[in-house]
Amino acid sequence: MKYYRLISFYLLISILGLFTWWFSTEDFSKNVPSLTVAEQDIMKENYQAPFNMVFHFYQAVENNDWEKIRTLVTPVWWGEMHRSGYKQKWEIMIEDDPSINFVMFLVAGQNIDMEKGYAWIMGKADWTSAQRKMDDENVTIFLVKQDQEWKISSIRINIPVEVVEDFYQTINEGRFRQLPAYCTEKYWRKLKAGEVIDSLRADWEKNRTGVYCVFYLKDFGISRNKAWVKGDVLWNPLTSRANETQTTVFLTNINNGWKIEKITGHWEGEK
Repeated sequence: MKYYRLISFYLLISILGLFTWWFSTEDFSKNVPSLTVAEQDIMKENYQAPFNMVFHFYQAVENNDWEKIRTLVTPVWWGEMHRSGYKQKWEIMIEDDPSINFVMFLVAGQNIDMEKGYAWIMGKADWTSAQRKMDDENVTIFLVKQDQEWKISSIRINIPVEVVEDFYQTINEGRFRQLPAYCTEKYWRKLKAGEVIDSLRADWEKNRTGVYCVFYLKDFGISRNKAWVKGDVLWNPLTSRANETQTTVFLTNINNGWKIEKITGHWEGEK
C-alpha cells in the first residue's frame, strides 16, 4: 500500500471518531428552530384568521348557504342583512342564476388589532356569471372577535370607489358619451374646454390591443359628502407607449349620487 493511501486511511478514521464523539455529546434540546417555525406558523394563522372569514362568507353567499353565513357574522349584522335587503337580493339573484360564481377577493388594504379583537379589510369581490355581466363590489369589511371567534360585524359598500373604477372602465371601453354622468357639470365643462375628451378619443382609437387604460386602487377616504380615491392609472399598458400616472380623484355627494369634481395626476396641463 502506498504511504499516502495509508495516511488518508488513518485521517478518515480520525475524522469519523471525532464526529462520533461530537454527536454523542451534543445537547439537541438546545436546537429549537422547529419550535420557532411552529410558533411563527401559529402567529401567521392567527393573523390570517379574520381575513379567512371573508373568503368563507362569499363562498357561502355563492352557495346560498345562509345558515352558514349566520355563523360567520354577528347577530347585529345578521339582522341588518335582513333589514337592508342584502340577504334577499343575493338569494333571488342566485336562485335565478345558478351560474353566479365567486372568484376572489382582491385585497387593497387591511389592518388587525389582536389585543382589541378588531380588524378590517378593504378590497373588491370579483364575481362571474354565464348569463350576465356581474359588477364587482368595492367594500370594506369590519370584523370583531366574540367568544374567541372572529365574526363579520358589517360590510360597507364603497360607492365612490366604484364610481371611479366605472369611470376609467368607461374610458377603456370607449364609451365617451357616458362620461358626463360621472362628473359634476362644472368639471365636465372644464374637461370639454380643455379638449381632454377629444384627445382621449383620438388616443383610444389608436389602441388596437383592447386594453386602453386600467385603474389600480391604492387608498380612499369617505365622509358624508366628500370622498377621495387614490390609485395608479396605466395607459396603453400593452403597447410601447405604455405609461403610468399616480392619480387622486375627488368626489362630492350631490342628491345622494357621487360625482367626480376634480382629478389630479393627469389632465391638469390640458388647455
